[in-house]
Amino acid sequence: LPLTTLRLDRDMNRDLTVNRLEKLEKKKEGVFQLGAAILHVSTDVSAIEKLAKLQLLAGEEDKAIARYRSLLALNPSDASYVRQLRKLFSARKEHDQAWCTTGLLVMLGAATDKEIQFYEGFSEAALKLKPSVLTIAQWQESLVSKEEDPRLSEIMRLVFEALGPNLVIPSPKDAGYGKKTLVKDTGILGAMLKAVATVFGVAVPEVHLRPGITGLRKESTNPPILLAGEDMFEGRRGKVIRFQAGRNMSLMTPSRILAGIVERDYLLMVLMNVVGYLYPELQGQGNKVNPALAKKMASSFTPRISGALKDNISQLRDEGEGFSLNKWLGGVDKTAARAGLLVCNDVTVACEQVQNIIAPVSKLSGKDLVDELTLFAVSEEYFRLRKLLEIAIV
Repeated sequence: LPLTTLRLDRDMNRDLTVNRLEKLEKKKEGVFQLGAAILHVSTDVSAIEKLAKLQLLAGEEDKAIARYRSLLALNPSDASYVRQLRKLFSARKEHDQAWCTTGLLVMLGAATDKEIQFYEGFSEAALKLKPSVLTIAQWQESLVSKEEDPRLSEIMRLVFEALGPNLVIPSPKDAGYGKKTLVKDTGILGAMLKAVATVFGVAVPEVHLRPGITGLRKESTNPPILLAGEDMFEGRRGKVIRFQAGRNMSLMTPSRILAGIVERDYLLMVLMNVVGYLYPELQGQGNKVNPALAKKMASSFTPRISGALKDNISQLRDEGEGFSLNKWLGGVDKTAARAGLLVCNDVTVACEQVQNIIAPVSKLSGKDLVDELTLFAVSEEYFRLRKLLEIAIV
């Protein structure tokens, strides 16, 4: 079959790919035909690997990097793809990208002694966090997971603004936390929470000691507080403290406050009641509004809040999207893990931490979050954030 008419049909794509790739490998002009053909076999690892090599031969390094990222997405534990990315970044003298991918090799146990030396040699230099605020646009573009639908996030923010005090414990005191549990001298943890709060544009919450737990977690009080285990006050656990601070402060942003402190089923019930209240005509479809909640909505839903809620609900309905709460909570969990990595700046520590979260936000497993961090650690979004916060290695 002539090269110009090469096409991979669904019925014969694999055989045709195998037969023709060897002939195409040393021909730069084959890149474009194969690039179109590969769309039919997007999960064919062998074909994608060949395409990456062809793109390198054609001098299209950016496209080859994209291919190796797609291969890593298919198998996040395959160190060979991480190594290819590291080599490409090193050859391009993109030092921060090379350092980040080397960190992944260390985490996967595949780094050479020379790579370990390079990674450790620049670790301390990359730990200084610039106290600048990330804008909403920067959050959405680089840190927020795609599964975290911005319209549902805005609905959550508005619901919290209007009903928040009615959905959680009235005060920390009512939950059993007061002067005796309040930690006034929070040391390294306090300093890190303050720095991260500035970056994320949120207030620093009270921190209360909770014996018997490890790490940090939000408590469902008004206002929300953080409960800390004794391990959060050990200076030798600096990177762990940084991860916990980054993860939990991202969950303190207004659109994420309810995630992790209000149970999923109860939160879905609240959302269904909000829809029923704002759209009375839908109540006949088994969507009766709880009378007590309706009374609270009547007193707290201002015209501004009601209008904004309707706008976002209408957008979801018009696009055929419902309240995909599990998906959204999974997105929030991924965003929080990303924030933890960004702040602690050590992918090994971040991956260890997401496997031992004491208050998970979603149904995602530790492995799911490790895979997410693996992909995020070699992404353009992560590299962009590092530059914004001036922690990139130059």
